[in-house]
Amino acid sequence: MNRLETSTLFWSRMRSSWTKALRLIRIIAGGGGTPIILGITIIAFSFGYNQLLAWLPESFPMAHVLAVIIGLFLTHQRIRTWIKPTDAVFLLSLEPQMGKYFRASLLYTGAVKLLHLGVIMGILYPLYRANLGTLGTYVVACFLLAGVLLLNLVQEWQATRLTVNSDTSDLRLWKICRFALNLMLAYDILASEWELMLMTLTALAVWCWRGVQLIPQAPYPWQHLSRLEQETLARYYAIANWFVDMPRYKRPLRQRKWLIRLVNRLIRDDAVYPYLYWRTLVRQSDLLAIFTRLLVWVLLLSFCVPHPWVVTLLTLLGNWMFTVQLRNIEHAAHYPVLFKLMPRPGWERSQALQQITRLLSTAFASLIALVGLLVGWLDGTGLVIYLIINGVAILFFSRTKR
Repeated sequence: MNRLETSTLFWSRMRSSWTKALRLIRIIAGGGGTPIILGITIIAFSFGYNQLLAWLPESFPMAHVLAVIIGLFLTHQRIRTWIKPTDAVFLLSLEPQMGKYFRASLLYTGAVKLLHLGVIMGILYPLYRANLGTLGTYVVACFLLAGVLLLNLVQEWQATRLTVNSDTSDLRLWKICRFALNLMLAYDILASEWELMLMTLTALAVWCWRGVQLIPQAPYPWQHLSRLEQETLARYYAIANWFVDMPRYKRPLRQRKWLIRLVNRLIRDDAVYPYLYWRTLVRQSDLLAIFTRLLVWVLLLSFCVPHPWVVTLLTLLGNWMFTVQLRNIEHAAHYPVLFKLMPRPGWERSQALQQITRLLSTAFASLIALVGLLVGWLDGTGLVIYLIINGVAILFFSRTKR
């Protein structure tokens, strides 16, 4: 591979990845449930957003809240490199020529992050107009935050390069300090504190310039870059797995030692299928993350439309979506070939899956009911209706043919 091919390798991988992503997006968009879920989410969010703007008092510390949101976004950057595990072998000899590859990676990531910043700032604009400033000052704030975003992107790349000769604790401290600077910068820009903003921005720029001198010339952290890329792909596949089946998706294996110890204590030694399913649920699936995301999604939409029937229907929808995903735990790809030859009756497998489904679905509905009682979404009658409908639904979901 010559120098010219090396410089175009990134864009070739980017086009290939986007081709696969667009094909997957078309499949998801063509599903019958996707437009319904998106429609419900958009309508509930718009209704709740308008209610929030109407309730918002003039003394509310809006600049502080928006500064935290924007500061977290500016700090949490992940550079897309499309580095593969085999690149540590096949591209190692071309390491001196990989500068253009990673510059293209920074350009691509910067463009995508600026687009994300534009979407976030567009969503936050009504809150800014409520008690902070006008459209003109908001446009200025957006341009300034775009510059801060690019500086953070450079610093993220510096921190990535420093993984070859720095401790994890030092890099963690680096990120905490960067978040503190981003938080101050976001607040100064939103509150139009231009002198303080200039001082903080100068400190961030000097820090960024100083970081350039600390970066080692070689080697590149190939294994670290490959791991970050695999984690990014795993996150995207996990989201896509909500809507379409991803049987070829290789899920990462997580230790989660305290959960495994809990499983070992609660599950009997002779309960073969429950033990296998619970270990897969804990270590080698995205179902716990899906459970949490759906729970947060239902709670947020319930906050937007706090009506007993809406809360009940949202809980039904969230529980149904989770139980559909929970069926993937029975997929043979999680287990060795001998799993099919296990001398156990087939009804034990179905029974184990039904027990897990009932337990997690009950926990899902109970957590939402608890929040509903504390916040006031559910009164006495609403709680009875909620429990009856969700109880029947849980029994039905767990008994569906798998």
